[in-house]
Amino acid sequence: MDKQPSIRLFPTKHPFVDNKDGSKSNVKISTYQFDDDHILIPTMVEGKQLSDDEAISVAKKFGLHMYPKFKSAEEANKYAEQIHSNINESGFLLK
Repeated sequence: MDKQPSIRLFPTKHPFVDNKDGSKSNVKISTYQFDDDHILIPTMVEGKQLSDDEAISVAKKFGLHMYPKFKSAEEANKYAEQIHSNINESGFLLK
């Protein structure tokens, strides 16, 4: 049974790209703190690896409210591990 999209995690596009080691990736995620919130923001968007500043700029352009938010970095990082390899090219979480 194929995984189906469930909820949209990111408003950006995430096409698959070939990595140097022969694997494929479509999204890389980092946790950034804004006030008391820890927000998951993709650092690879549209197939391009972004710097931290570029990733934050893209997220702010779409609105930080569009990204998963957590009370701690530990919570955010744990969630990022859980969803690893389960985000489609349109930014949806696959169930």
